[in-house]
Amino acid sequence: MTKKYWIVVMVVLLAGCQKPMKQEAKVSEAIRVTTYRVALQDKPTVLQYSGTVEAYRTIPLTFQVQGIVQQVLVQEGDRVRKGQLLAVVDPADYENVYRASLAKYQQAKDAYDRLKTVYDQGSLPEIKWVEITTGLE
Repeated sequence: MTKKYWIVVMVVLLAGCQKPMKQEAKVSEAIRVTTYRVALQDKPTVLQYSGTVEAYRTIPLTFQVQGIVQQVLVQEGDRVRKGQLLAVVDPADYENVYRASLAKYQQAKDAYDRLKTVYDQGSLPEIKWVEITTGLE
């Protein structure tokens, strides 16, 4: 039995004398982590609702002269002030009307100047004089 005992001891000793087996260590890459410091913040509360927005009041918009709108200077939703220019009207129409009216006035004034002396002399009928003075007004 001693012989078996010594054989077992020798096998254990020899097994313990072996070089340890190399274990390949698994190398994993480091994971990058972003950190933040915790702090109190005042965060506004956002509430969302669905609905319809209507104007507080509606003001009719008119121009002093007729014509085609050439340029709009404000957009829907803009705030405007009293007297602010909102749009530009094409001046061609009212300039033509002005020129025609001026020509008509000058003709009436010319007729008045020419026929006043004739009327003062009594050579012009009253009805014709009324037409001339009415045209001048």
